[in-house]
Amino acid sequence: MTHTQSNGIVDSSLYRNQFVLGPRYVPQFESWQKIKINDSLYLTAHPELGVHEVSKKGKSIILLGFMLDPVAPDATDPEIIGALIKNMVTYEDILQHTERFGGRWILIVNDGRDISLFNDATGLRQVYYTASYCTKGIWCASQPMIIAQLLNLEIDAEAAAFINSAELKNNKGRWWPGDGSPYKEIKHLLPNHRLDLRTGYSHRFWPNKKLDEIPLGVAIEKISPILQGLMQSAANRFDLTLLITAGRDSRLVLAACRGLAEKLAYVSVKALDGAGYDTKVPASLLSKLGLKHTIATRPSKPSRDFRTQYEKNAILLNESYAAVAEALFPYLMQRKVAVTGNDAEITRFFYKLPRLARNKLTPARICLLTGMGNHPFAVKAFEKWLSGMAHAYDFDLLDILYWEQRAGNWLANWLLEYDLVWKDCVVAFNSRRLLTTMLSVDKRYRGPPEYELYRKLIFSLWPELLCEPIGNDNMHARKRSYLWSTKTRIDSYRRSIKDNVRFLLCN
Repeated sequence: MTHTQSNGIVDSSLYRNQFVLGPRYVPQFESWQKIKINDSLYLTAHPELGVHEVSKKGKSIILLGFMLDPVAPDATDPEIIGALIKNMVTYEDILQHTERFGGRWILIVNDGRDISLFNDATGLRQVYYTASYCTKGIWCASQPMIIAQLLNLEIDAEAAAFINSAELKNNKGRWWPGDGSPYKEIKHLLPNHRLDLRTGYSHRFWPNKKLDEIPLGVAIEKISPILQGLMQSAANRFDLTLLITAGRDSRLVLAACRGLAEKLAYVSVKALDGAGYDTKVPASLLSKLGLKHTIATRPSKPSRDFRTQYEKNAILLNESYAAVAEALFPYLMQRKVAVTGNDAEITRFFYKLPRLARNKLTPARICLLTGMGNHPFAVKAFEKWLSGMAHAYDFDLLDILYWEQRAGNWLANWLLEYDLVWKDCVVAFNSRRLLTTMLSVDKRYRGPPEYELYRKLIFSLWPELLCEPIGNDNMHARKRSYLWSTKTRIDSYRRSIKDNVRFLLCN
C-alpha cells in the first residue's frame, strides 16, 4: 500500500477520507492520524478525515467525518458530540439524539458498558468489518480491500463468480448486494445497524416503531426547516458546489438554499448522448436567477492515469462513473464539498412492483428489481437481508430496500470513489428525521405523476424555481410522447404485462 501520483492528483489522494480500526495501528500509513481507543482497538485515519473525541466519567464518543445539526446550524463537530455525551446514559440515548443529524459520519460510542459503532442515516460513511472469531481481532475499514491486504485474504470463489457474471457486468450501477463483500471474512455494516466492537456482530436498531401518517401541509411545515437547517449548517462549514441536474431532487436542494444561493457554485455534467437536458434546464434556470453555472464535459472513458488511481479507491470499477469523476475534478480539486440530493429517491418509489407481487417480496423478485438477474450469490444475499426484516413495523419493504441496499451499498461506495475528486460530499436528505417525515406522507403525494410533496416543498421554499420544467415534466418530452406510433404503445404495454407476470411467477 504505497501512495502514488497521477493526472495532477496529489500523493495523499490514495484512500482519501478513509480509516482503519483494528487491534493495532497500520504502519504503512505513516502520515495518518493515530488514536488509541482502548487496549484492543487502534484507529488509523487519513490526515484529511475529520476525527474528534470527547470523554466524560468513563464514557467516550469518537466522531469520524462531519455532522450537520439542522436545529443548531452554527454548531461545530466538537460542540455536537460534546452535547451528545452530556445527554448519554446508555448507547440508546445516542441513537435517539442523532436521528435529526445530517452529514457523513461514523460514531464510536463507549457508554461505560459496551463499545459500539454506527454511522449516518443511510450509511454514507461506510464501514466494512470482520468478526474476531475469523481474523483474530475485529478489523473495520472504509473499504474491504484495505482489510484484505492487511490480512492477506483471498476473494471468495462464489464472490469471484458473481464479479465475473453477466448479471453484474450488465448492471448499470455495479453494486454489491446484501451485507457482504468479495471476501468471506469481511461484512458491510448496512444502514440502520450498529456494530458491537467487542463481538464483531451487527444488530438492527431501526425501524423500531410504526410511522404515523402526517398530512401533506403539516409535513411541508416540518420538512422545510430541517432541509434549510441542514444546508445552512453545511454552508457555515464548507465551500459548497451543488451538482445540479434537471431533476426534482437537486431543484429541492436549491430551493432550501434560498438566501445562501450566492455562496454556492453550480456544476452540471454534459451527457455523452448530446441531449443536454440535464445541462440546458439548470443553465436556463440559474441564468434567470443571476447565478453562475458551469458545465463539465465528460470524456467517453477515463484516461489511463485517472483510471489507475480511481481503481485503488473502488471495489467494483464502473468506467462511466470514473469518467464523470474525471470531468468533475477540475471544478472540485479536492477542495470543494459537493452537494447532491440522491437520498430523496428513498421516498419516491424507485422500485416498483405490481400490487400482488409487492405484498410478497422474495429474494428472486429483489434480484430482478435491482438488476442482479438470478445469480445465486445475489439471491442468497437478499434472502439473508429479508430474513432480518421480520419487524419492519408496516414499512414498505421496497422503501427500506432502496434505503439499505441501493443507498447503503451503491451510493455509499460511489461517494467513497469520488473522495478522490472532492473534499467531501453533503447528501442533503441524509437525515433520519427528514427521511422518515417524508415517508410519513401519503403515497399519493410522493409519487408520479405529480410528485405533489416535492412540488409544494419547492413552491413553499422558493417558488421562482418552478419557472423551468422538472425532470420528465419537460414540454418537449411530452410532445414527443404524443408522437408515439400505435405500434410502439402496444409494444410497451405488452412488455409491461410480461414484466408483471415475471414478477408474479418468482418464488
